[in-house]
Amino acid sequence: MPEKPIFPTPAPRFSVVIPAYQAASFIGDAVESALAQTVPPHEVIVCDDGSTDELAEALKPFSRRITLLRKEHGGAASARNAAVRSASSDFIAFLDADNIFLPGYLEAVGEIAVERPDLDILTTDAYLELDGRVFGRYYRGKARFIVEDQRRGIIHQHFIFGNAAMRREALLAVGGYDETVLAEDTDLFLRMILGGSRAGLVDEPLCVYRIRGGTLSSSLPRSLRSGVVVLERASRHPSLTPDELGYLHRELDDKRREAELAEAEEALRGFAPHPRRRALKIAFGPRGYGPAARAKALAAA
Repeated sequence: MPEKPIFPTPAPRFSVVIPAYQAASFIGDAVESALAQTVPPHEVIVCDDGSTDELAEALKPFSRRITLLRKEHGGAASARNAAVRSASSDFIAFLDADNIFLPGYLEAVGEIAVERPDLDILTTDAYLELDGRVFGRYYRGKARFIVEDQRRGIIHQHFIFGNAAMRREALLAVGGYDETVLAEDTDLFLRMILGGSRAGLVDEPLCVYRIRGGTLSSSLPRSLRSGVVVLERASRHPSLTPDELGYLHRELDDKRREAELAEAEEALRGFAPHPRRRALKIAFGPRGYGPAARAKALAAA
């Protein structure tokens, strides 16, 4: 709960930002979902991140209802930043090109924005879809939204669903997305929360998060390692108290172990370079791996 009394404010405007790269085959669903909101967005901005497919053709049916930006390929963070700079609304609602908003998304986060003007990050629950079939919800599995100590919460886990709406002013105040890291969502939320922002949740699935099965196993070690890099950078944030810094270092040790174990398992499947060196490091290294983890790593070596 907020520390001081909060008074409702006038309804803010929302821009929907969709970064797109080689997304011609599915971008239409995302754009249609943004335009079909019960409370229409102020604008929908699609940023083409140097696509070489038929993206422009796929967007032609929406040409009068969206703004299309084009840039050289620089990654999703770069595309989001370009669109944010172009946007003219109070909040930016980010939507990945392969996901969709359900019709009440903007209405729901807009109501929270009015009632809780102290919140800079607004998100909702989401359906998880794999190869066209819904199999769960984001906040009904491992993820748990943190209400009380969000500073410690964001150090511990990525508790904010990524297709969130953010106050543009607060987003720009921390420099937007870092275009040099892979875990750009985690990095941004860390910097915003540690910088004083707070997040709110609409506990209702108002987005569909689509997962492509072919990328799951191969992306896990890379994702875990990028999380380690982001947390290492966060350890230098000037607002951290001694207690928070100690907690962060303990979390960092845990996340390094998770990343190294995932890399060893990847090596066991024959996907990774230098598998023997990585597996032996875990099997005989000093960090606190359990017997099962060491056995897996030794098998990989």
